[in-house]
Amino acid sequence: MAAKKEFNINVGKRLKEMRYKLGKTQEELSEILEISVEHYANLENGIYGLLPEKFLLLYEKLNIDPTYMITGESANVNDIDYFLANCSTEEKNKFIDEVLDYMMSLITGHSKSN
Repeated sequence: MAAKKEFNINVGKRLKEMRYKLGKTQEELSEILEISVEHYANLENGIYGLLPEKFLLLYEKLNIDPTYMITGESANVNDIDYFLANCSTEEKNKFIDEVLDYMMSLITGHSKSN
């Protein structure tokens, strides 16, 4: 029973982390998961566990990697869509700036450091 409780606590922490990264409220996530706000808060606190169909909703509606939610490790290491969906605005802007700089260097034949 202790392992299940620890699992629920870890999933809850990752759920809260992803919610913050996405800039969502508990109300918004509870709506996506089709549960009450109170139930959602209990998920984040590890009191309840996420059902498989709720992992699927998180993936389908927010592109949240179920492997990450379950294990804490991402299965989508090189997936740009996953990265962009799960990074901060600052990280997203930096990535886009770097891609644009790279594209400009290909077009002009000059790197930013030249």
